[in-house]
Amino acid sequence: MTDKEKELVKKYPEAALIVAMAESTWAGSRKMAKIEFSLSDKLKLKLCELLGKEIQKIFITDSDARHIKKHRKH
Repeated sequence: MTDKEKELVKKYPEAALIVAMAESTWAGSRKMAKIEFSLSDKLKLKLCELLGKEIQKIFITDSDARHIKKHRKH
């Protein structure tokens, strides 16, 4: 893990979980995964303002990780 990644994990502890899921998925794992996040009140208000809908949680799945790999630029 690079110094930059270590700093990111200090600020966002869930980052290591997302990286581990992506690495596993990108290596060919077909294991299902879902990482779910609760949102701060400030972010909930901003999303409601932008989207016109109340959002309580966001999540990323193994399928999302495969889609990101397929469409990312090298």
